Parts: sequence; structure tokens; C-alpha cells
Amino acid sequence: MRTYAGATIIVPNADLISAQVVNWSLHDDQRRAAIPVGVAYGTQPQKVTDLLLEVAAHHPEVYDEPAPIAIFHDFGVDALEFQLLVWMGNDRWFRVSGELRTAITLALTEAGIEIPFPQRDLHIRSIDDSVSLPEKGPSEG
Repeated sequence: MRTYAGATIIVPNADLISAQVVNWSLHDDQRRAAIPVGVAYGTQPQKVTDLLLEVAAHHPEVYDEPAPIAIFHDFGVDALEFQLLVWMGNDRWFRVSGELRTAITLALTEAGIEIPFPQRDLHIRSIDDSVSLPEKGPSEG
């Protein structure tokens, strides 16, 4: 077998008989992409799902049937997590998935929706007396 990256994989016959083999193109040329999207807490979920569906609808290589689905997937540690599920031609999966990610980033930016990065708040309960804090200068008031 040959991978998308060009590597050749040799599968022993014993593995073909005893293990599950996934074939993305045996019965048809469709493949589903699941594109994860994280947005800042405080964002209206309906606004995000509408935007994701709009991006999918405007891409000419995303199939209308099965119809794209946008779901609010989870409350993540750093973001509200969504998924855009779309179907496309198997041979276009890699490229179209990337184009959708680019379009989603642009659409979120234009809508003023933040794509967060991991953040941590530090709460200091006490400071050892041996620690000296710098003096504030005149401009630091």
C-alpha cells in the first residue's frame, strides 16, 4: 500500500487475515472530514455553528448530500469546542480540509470571534517574607 505521503507500507498476509483493514475508497469515492474548531468562552454557540455551515456551503467541493453538520461538541479546558462534519471526494480530502480550515479562520476573524490559546491564571495566596518585590518607579504609579 502507498500512503498519501508517498510511503510504501507492506502488510503481511497474516495481518490482512487477522486484523481489521480500513479502505477509504473500496465502495465509493466519498470521505467525511471532521474539522475541530475552538472558540473563546462567551461566544454564542449558535453564531459559531451558523458560521461553520456557511463556510461549508460556500466551498464548491463539499457535498450537499450528506449535508454538512456543525455541532457544539464540548466545553474544553481553554475553549468551546465545535466540529464541522463534511463529505467530499476521497481524492480531495486532504486539500479541501485545509481550505476549509483557512476559510473558517478567516470567517471567525471577520465575525470578531476569538480562537483562544491555552491560558492559565495564577493565584498567589501568600509570598514568603524573604522574597522582595521590586520598587515601583515614578512612571509605574
